[in-house]
Amino acid sequence: GGEDSMEQAVRERKDDRIRYIRLEANEGIAGNTNAAICRASGRYIGLLDHDDVLTPDALYEMAHALKEKEKRGIHPIFLYSDEDKWDGEDSYYEPHHKLDFNLDLLLSNNYICHLSTFSRELMDQAGRFSTEHDGSQDYDMILRLTEKAKHIVHIPRVLYYWRVHAGSVASGVGVKPYCILAAKRALQD
Repeated sequence: GGEDSMEQAVRERKDDRIRYIRLEANEGIAGNTNAAICRASGRYIGLLDHDDVLTPDALYEMAHALKEKEKRGIHPIFLYSDEDKWDGEDSYYEPHHKLDFNLDLLLSNNYICHLSTFSRELMDQAGRFSTEHDGSQDYDMILRLTEKAKHIVHIPRVLYYWRVHAGSVASGVGVKPYCILAAKRALQD
């Protein structure tokens, strides 16, 4: 299955920076993400879905932007990039060239979504993922992180490919209507 092949790929790569950890129980997206964050050792956290793809230079671009801000003493920081949709094979379509940070737009929809990167310091201030917002857990977290961030950086480049399949929100939020209710709860909170 998918988990076994992922675990095998990580073992074959022999890269100590990549760790595959099988959890004893499925705690849902928020709980599983919190478990991963607790096991992460870096100063920064990046959010992406398990079946999506980063461009070859995505991590470099995020690290470069972080380093530039750190040189100027800007902390804590939140970064996000543009994204595109991908059919999982060879078709890329519907690029999302996002605006620089716009609170009014964010309060009406999660235009930031992927690829988001932020400091552990910022997450410590904002708190962990809330299981009450499963379905819109990223939106809830982005709202809380951007509220606490001293600087928000938009990298105007597609660094993330959001895989679209029949059961994914990437194909339309209507496939998971509970996401809309979770987003409303996140805004109310």
